Parts: sequence; C-alpha cells; structure tokens
Amino acid sequence: MWPESPNSVAKDILEEREHELLSNQDFFGDFVAKGATAFRHYEIGYSRGGSGRRVVDTLVQQLRGHSPRVLQLQREVVDEKKNLGETAAGIAAAEYLFKARLEQDNQLIQLDAELERTPSHLDKEYFLQLQELKAEVDKEIQQTEQGRQVLVKTMLDLHQTEKKALTQRLLTLQTQFEAEVQSKDIMLQDVQESCDALQKEVARLKNNPQQQQLVARRTETHRKALIKAQKAAEKSRRDNKRIQGYTKEIVGGVMNGIAASAVAGGKFANGLEFG
Repeated sequence: MWPESPNSVAKDILEEREHELLSNQDFFGDFVAKGATAFRHYEIGYSRGGSGRRVVDTLVQQLRGHSPRVLQLQREVVDEKKNLGETAAGIAAAEYLFKARLEQDNQLIQLDAELERTPSHLDKEYFLQLQELKAEVDKEIQQTEQGRQVLVKTMLDLHQTEKKALTQRLLTLQTQFEAEVQSKDIMLQDVQESCDALQKEVARLKNNPQQQQLVARRTETHRKALIKAQKAAEKSRRDNKRIQGYTKEIVGGVMNGIAASAVAGGKFANGLEFG
C-alpha cells in the first residue's frame, strides 16, 4: 500500500524499500529484470478502487492484440515433455531448499562447536543464548524439510492429476472409437445380409432373365457398398487398436514421469539428509 500523502521522510523510506524490493533477487528483482511491471497501489491521485482498476486496465491493454504469453513452465511441460521435477521452476525450488539446508547445517555445526567451547557454569547467559539459537536453527531445519516434502508431494500429486485427466480423456476417446466400430460392424452386417438376399433373388429368377438382370444390377450396387463397408469397419478396428496402444504408451509415459519425479525427490532428499 502506498500512502495517499506521505511526508518527505516517509516518502524517502518508501522509495528505498521499493528500490530494494524491485532490485533484490530475493524479492521481485528477478521478475522485474525479465520484464515485470510494478505498480504503487493507492498512490497519489488514485482512490483505493481506482488504483486497483488502473492495474487491471493496464493488464487488459497489454493483452489486446496479443496472444497470451506461454509460460516457461508450460513450454517445458507441454512442448519439451519434461516432468515437473525437471523444469527450471522445479529445479530452482529444489536448489533453494538445498542451499537453505546447507546454510542451516553449517550454522548448527558452528553452534554445537561454540556450545562445547562455552562452559555452562562460567557464562550461563551466553550458553542459554547459544541454546536458543540452536533451537531456532533446528526449527528452521524442520521447516526446510517440510518444504522439501511438500515440494516432492506436489510434484507427485500434479503428475497423478495429469495421469487421471489424461486417462479419462483417452478412455472417452476409446469409448467413442469402440462405438464407431460397433456401428460399422452393424452396418456391414446389414449390407452383407442385403447382398445375400439379392443373390438368392437372382438365383430364384433364373427363368426370368429380364427381371434377373434388374436384380443383378442392384446386387452389384450392394456388392460395392459391401466392399466399402468392409473397408470402413476394418479401418475402425485398426484405429481402435491404435488408440488402445496409444493409451498404454501415453499413460505409461506419465507413470515414468511420476517415477522420475519421485527419483528426483529421493535424490534431493538424500542431498538434504542430516546426520
């Protein structure tokens, strides 16, 4: 929130803080460096509601005449077929947690060493301070470990969600193909029965050549329709079989992605083991 009328001192403090937020990589510096735009909410000249509308209007104007930008995460998962643990976002999150854990481990080692060097009966207050710091570091380590577990679980949950959605779409498609195969088989059976009936009629009219010739023409038309129906039914069966193969292959690929994420999470966990 940017105050409506900050005094000179408050304005300097706010601008320094704003500069820190927009330039420091630990805050929004990385986003700004890659083109993100910052807004001062509730700045001079804007009401609370007007300030929010200004942000929304700016975003709408940017979208007009432009197709939505494809996020790097979308490109990596969709186009490059990476699982979440292999994406830049997944790797960055893992690296952040890994570095945080290393720093905490080093702090813990230093505190343990300092506690050993500090006799509790000689400097009780300092010794208690060290114990409090050690407890804080232990708590941070637990939080980091929880963050790692959440990250791995999120990767697995997302892949499971992808698998369920993909499996459902493929099953729906397979059901449609099976219905089409059944429809083509019924049509083929009807045409076959019609051809058989016409051939019997041709044989029955052997003593009536003129009538027999007319029925024979109809038989030829039905024969062509029969060939066409046979080809259509065969194509539907091949397509259905192909879809079944794709279903196994794609779902298997998703499962491999889940396994890869689990392996990546396991390696990451091993890297964060605390003895």
